Amino acid sequence: SSSYCNDIVCTVRHYARYKHLPKSLQKYPMLRDHHSPEKATLSSEEISLFLGLKPVKTSLLSPFSGKIIERYINKRDFDRWTLFFKIMAFSGMRCGEVAHLRVEDVDFGRNVFCVRQEVSKTNESRLVPIAPNIVGEVKEAVKNCTNGYLFPSKYGSVDLCGHPVVQNRDWHYNFHTRIKRLGIKRSRLTPYSLRHSFITALLAEDVALPKVMKIVGHRRIETTFRYTHLVTKDIQLAIR
Repeated sequence: SSSYCNDIVCTVRHYARYKHLPKSLQKYPMLRDHHSPEKATLSSEEISLFLGLKPVKTSLLSPFSGKIIERYINKRDFDRWTLFFKIMAFSGMRCGEVAHLRVEDVDFGRNVFCVRQEVSKTNESRLVPIAPNIVGEVKEAVKNCTNGYLFPSKYGSVDLCGHPVVQNRDWHYNFHTRIKRLGIKRSRLTPYSLRHSFITALLAEDVALPKVMKIVGHRRIETTFRYTHLVTKDIQLAIR
């Protein structure tokens, strides 16, 4: 499949950057699948429920008082992933772009995230506005940052470029764990569904295609235009 081949292309790109091979390999083009299945999205209500989930509770017997104490399991890690998915849901950034956010990439003066060229899928840097409803949480994350990255790896692992950040398997596991808790059984849902939902929501509000393209980092406006078929707000209004 094209997606499988593109995984190999991404590996070639990372290796080429690591070994400082020619730019032609560092920016080797992705395959385009003109018959790819429809992208799965989440409704605004589902996203609210997804981001509003609380960590699982457990009951413990206090050795001092003998009373049952309820506490959250891994609350700090759970909250960190909540912020990770909030940034995706309200900025349209890709998983890898969020994972590689550093303290210096967060510009509160201009209220934007600075997506660096080396972590962008299109190899182009861009500025992404920070949504007003997450500014406080982002500031708190920056304040508590210890190793320069907003989302450092939990056990000291590094990605292909040696960055100590959360990786593909981490965000997929945490995303699907939450989807299962909500009982959503729609096919093809992935962490990127938050990005797809964001793009669809902008188009539903009649935001101009060039603006959407600029925010989400599409290289070609045709890529952004493909999302228009996911917008159903206008036809639902017509039916009513």
